[in-house]
Order: sequence, then C-alpha cells, then structure tokens
Amino acid sequence: MQAIGMIETRGVLAAIESADVMLKTANVRLVSKEKVGGGLITVIVEGDVAAVKASVEAGAYAVENLDKSLLVSKHVIPRPVSDVHDLLLADIKELKEEKNLSKDKEEIIISDKVEGGLELKEEIKFVESTENKALTEDGKDFVQSKIELEDTEYVEINSKADFEQARLKADESLLLRSLERLTNPKLKEIILETDKSCDAKNLAKLSKLKLIEKLMSIPKR
Repeated sequence: MQAIGMIETRGVLAAIESADVMLKTANVRLVSKEKVGGGLITVIVEGDVAAVKASVEAGAYAVENLDKSLLVSKHVIPRPVSDVHDLLLADIKELKEEKNLSKDKEEIIISDKVEGGLELKEEIKFVESTENKALTEDGKDFVQSKIELEDTEYVEINSKADFEQARLKADESLLLRSLERLTNPKLKEIILETDKSCDAKNLAKLSKLKLIEKLMSIPKR
C-alpha cells in the first residue's frame, strides 16, 4: 500500500456518495467504512499516492456539492509506515471476525420416514440475536445473547407424484403448509401435471393462495 485516503462525513448518504466518486475517479481500493460515532462516518481507500489524492479530492468535492456541512474532513497519508498499515488491517480483520461470529440464522433440516413411505421434514431455525446490555460485573461489560427455536414439519413436494402421495397420507394442515413452501412456478407445474385441462395462461394470473386452492380442488384419482 503506497497511500491511504480518508474522508469523514456526517451521515450515511454523504459517505456512500464519497465512496462511489472515489472509486470511479481513480484506481483505488475501498478498505473500510468506519462509524466514528455521533453520525460521523469515515471512508478509507488505498492505492498509489497520485490516485489516492485524486480520488479524495473528487470525493470531498462530491460531498460538498450535496451540502458543505456534510464534509467534516479529508486526509491523505502518503507511504504510511508499516505499523499504521498493520493497525488498519487489524481493525478490519477484527470486524470481519465479529461478523462471522454473529450469525443471523442457522437452519437444520431433519428428514424422517413415516408409515406409507411419506417423508416428513422438520426445519429447525436457530435465530441468534445479540443484545448489548450495559451490565457491569467487576468493572466489565457483558453481552447477552438468546436463541429462539422454531420448528415446522412439512412434506417435500416436487412433482405430481409427491403431491398425490402427500394428499393420501398427510393431513390437510400439513399438506397446506407444504404447498405454501413452493414457488408459484412449481405450483403451476404440478397443477398442469395433475390436471391436463388447465390453461397455463390463466394460471399465470393467479396468486399463490389461488394456485393452492386450485390444486386442492382437483379431484383425487
């Protein structure tokens, strides 16, 4: 890295505008977007000295065009010492690790064969949320997290044969839950396979609810 360029703005809109203009103006790489606090955001780029200087000037000018009060400061550090470079990379690495640790959702699907060859599936969703609570114990702040568990049984339906089997073996509520998981194109496909008299053009106008009602109304064979 030959140079670091930084633009500090007030608000997300100005930060995005500065980042967009900097990347379009010169051959620089976006390193990070740091939230300083109080609505201040710093956008950092890197590249060769001339490119970084040109991109920072262009980015600052673009922010001022939005509103002069949105530009807090701009700065270029040519040929930063290795310690500054390492410090910058360390902050970015730490941020990525925090994001990897805080998963929004993890899904586990368990299949189970039941009587009649019908395959039930149970979808377990672990939703992890982090609550930053100002709890103090021995002078330390702790983060509490909770896990919410939600499970849903359903039958996997991918064809006319799957639908007919589920219709015979599963109760109506389970069948409806399973059909609600399908996309509109898949529902249309199964309807056309099950009832050859249906018109594909008319099906294209129906909502998912109407498609499910149409499929359920087809007489059993």
